[in-house]
Amino acid sequence: MDSGMIWKKNLRRDKALRISKIPYLIIMILLLSQISVFAGGMGKWWKNKEIVNKLQLTSGQVQSIEQIFNLHKGKLNEKKRSLLIKEKELNQKLKDPEANRADINELAEEVDLLKLQLRKKHRNMQLEIRELLNPEQRKILYNIWSNRKHKK
Repeated sequence: MDSGMIWKKNLRRDKALRISKIPYLIIMILLLSQISVFAGGMGKWWKNKEIVNKLQLTSGQVQSIEQIFNLHKGKLNEKKRSLLIKEKELNQKLKDPEANRADINELAEEVDLLKLQLRKKHRNMQLEIRELLNPEQRKILYNIWSNRKHKK
């Protein structure tokens, strides 16, 4: 094989490797965009003085929200790590030309299940935090979230 053919073969391989990373990056971006702490990806909004003032949160509410967040944070992070590992396995399996459909489907089902479990854990944390807010605070928080979401 001459050097020109080797160069072309390596170029195709390098291009294929770059392209094969794209689905993984897309999955990561989508995953991270779906996993927000609460209220539309505003992070620890209960630490934001402006939001705390608008909601008129008491120091007790802020402490309780932080406790709920800390209680769930470990489980959420653990589930996120499991999901990322399983998605990486799926991506590797998709790249494997010898992989069969059944194995790929099985891994895809595991990824879907982990995503569902993560969403449920996240939603449960959100609902626990929501219970600490009165109806007016919930309405204000939703409006803040909605306005930030539309600005993106």
